[in-house]
Order: sequence, then C-alpha cells, then structure tokens
Amino acid sequence: MAEADVPDDVAFDYLLTGVGWSEARLRIGVASTSLSASYLDDALGDLLRATAVLDRARSTVRVSWADEPGEFRWVLDRSGDNLTVRVLWFGSLWGRH
Repeated sequence: MAEADVPDDVAFDYLLTGVGWSEARLRIGVASTSLSASYLDDALGDLLRATAVLDRARSTVRVSWADEPGEFRWVLDRSGDNLTVRVLWFGSLWGRH
C-alpha cells in the first residue's frame, strides 16, 4: 500500500457499559464497525497484548472477544510498515477461521 493510500483518520473508542460488558467502535478511514464483549475474557487487555507481540515477533495475531453467544475476532496482519485489520463475527464462541 502506498503511503498516500493509508487512512490518516483512525479512531478507537472503548466503553464499559455495565457489570461485565463493554462496547467498542473502530473506524479506519471510511470503514467502521461496532463491537461488544462480555466478562468472559479481558477484551481490551488481550487486544493490547496482541499488538505488543505483533510488533516484536509475529506477523499475524488473532484476538477473540466473547459476546455471548457469539464472538468477534480481530485478525491483525503486519507486513513491513503496513497493518491490515479485520474484525470477523461468529455466531458461536471459537468459530473456525
């Protein structure tokens, strides 16, 4: 991806919405998504730890956010200075991908 193609407007908002629940909104350029996560995992902490590993040792990391009964899965792919972010939805926890 050429530098001119890199979106310069990236936003991530994270909010605790009640006991054991959180909501997030991710916007990269014109693409955006809303997510939620339950108390079953440390959603924000897991995402932060994954980005640390991605920077140092791995080119792809996956992070699961439990949403009862479903799951949001972040897939972060790094290639040099480029990062591709995909957020997938599965109707049940630990879906295949």
